Amino acid sequence: MSIPKGQPIKRIDVRGKDCEPFINEIVLTLTQLKAGEFIEVMADKDRITCMHMLIKNTPRYLMSTEFKENYVIMKVRKVR
Repeated sequence: MSIPKGQPIKRIDVRGKDCEPFINEIVLTLTQLKAGEFIEVMADKDRITCMHMLIKNTPRYLMSTEFKENYVIMKVRKVR
């Protein structure tokens, strides 16, 4: 499955935040998603590791990444 094109439910800009506040903000948003909805997260490149730790043990989310020059855009979709 791929991340759908279109408008995300929410765009979150967490560039410059540490890993713990980053995860707290993402978790609050992910728990509100319904199946098929997705969010777009703009973060520093080193936050991919934090996001991977969060997503790897939850089979109901898919993540895709798009690298920009100074940051990364992660799209997270709730599958079920």
